[in-house]
Amino acid sequence: MRNFLQTGSLCIVMLLALVSTTTLIAADGAGDVAVAQVADWEQIEGLASEFSAARQADALETSAFFGSPVSKIAREIKELTWWEFFIFIPFLVGPQIALLYIIFRYRDRKDGSKAATFMANHKLEIAWTLIPCVILVGVAFPGLDLLYRMELPPADVHADRSLTVEVTGEQFIWGYKYPDQDGLSLKSTAINFKQFTDAGLDVDGSWTLQEPLVVVNDRVVEMRLRSNDVIHAWGLQAFGAKKDCYPDRDTHLWFDPAVSDEDMAAGKNFFEGQCYELCGWGHGIMLISSVVVTQDDFDIWAELQSRRSAASSIIEDLVAGGAAVETAVQAYLEKDKSPVAQDAARYWLASTYITHADFLKNNANEAQATELLADYKKKQVLLDGAIAKVMN
Repeated sequence: MRNFLQTGSLCIVMLLALVSTTTLIAADGAGDVAVAQVADWEQIEGLASEFSAARQADALETSAFFGSPVSKIAREIKELTWWEFFIFIPFLVGPQIALLYIIFRYRDRKDGSKAATFMANHKLEIAWTLIPCVILVGVAFPGLDLLYRMELPPADVHADRSLTVEVTGEQFIWGYKYPDQDGLSLKSTAINFKQFTDAGLDVDGSWTLQEPLVVVNDRVVEMRLRSNDVIHAWGLQAFGAKKDCYPDRDTHLWFDPAVSDEDMAAGKNFFEGQCYELCGWGHGIMLISSVVVTQDDFDIWAELQSRRSAASSIIEDLVAGGAAVETAVQAYLEKDKSPVAQDAARYWLASTYITHADFLKNNANEAQATELLADYKKKQVLLDGAIAKVMN
């Protein structure tokens, strides 16, 4: 079963594709806003397909030893870890080597030699006590300094420069809310075939896909974490971030994603983590995904997400077909007839069908997936016709 699978690299693919074919959301001198518009159905389907593929990844990819840090604080953690590792390794390996040497060197040779009878060596005992103590004190200061800075974001980070995210854990999904983005909330996407079954298609089932955390490159992220049920722990190794989530109080976490331009261009901006606190039968599938984007791409993503609920309101009528489609589209466009509103409806229609079809393919239901995509082509024409009628 593919419950709670990860959303991922689609976001960056979606955003970069939007940038390449449209004008970004941008404010002019008078404060007016020009909103991005997707080019055509082919472009929209490409975005939806990438989204679906990323969300239905089978498992987390393994990372390099000690991980590949992509935040400044995570890089400091890795550097300190390696530094302390090489300092302490002689104290771990040395005694074992000495023990093996002594066992071999002073073994009973059956030659009548008498064993030594001394009981202590005060100078040696003082040396092997003081040297480790001095080293422990030496490594404690940089470690304590780093631990302190991990708890609080830099003092020069102002509220208008940080990205605030409210994280809510519950068995066995994560919810994200962006209070500075008009309360934009993400939780999960339902894979429910009932609407298609009601429309006469031979498909069935119900599952849930986890939505990702989307953050801005080179912008501090401040998180407030809470649980709705048991204790969870949000953790993502690449960001050097991990914090428990409690049902009765907030905890706080911050990190500063800093992905290089080369990695951003190569699409290496998708990162994965998981819940680190045993929280029930589904603990192992309570995964985390995050994508790092530019500020402009984040604005486009937020705009598209903000229209999701309104655009999705017409999907059920589109799936069912009939005269209700024109009424639903008219009600939707009465609020906003802009090109981006029209393409938002097209995008969420494509996303709904393609995500469900990919799910069927991944579960060896190729025939049902083909039937679903054939119906989707009909709904494209139906939606375009309804939009054209309302606009004319």
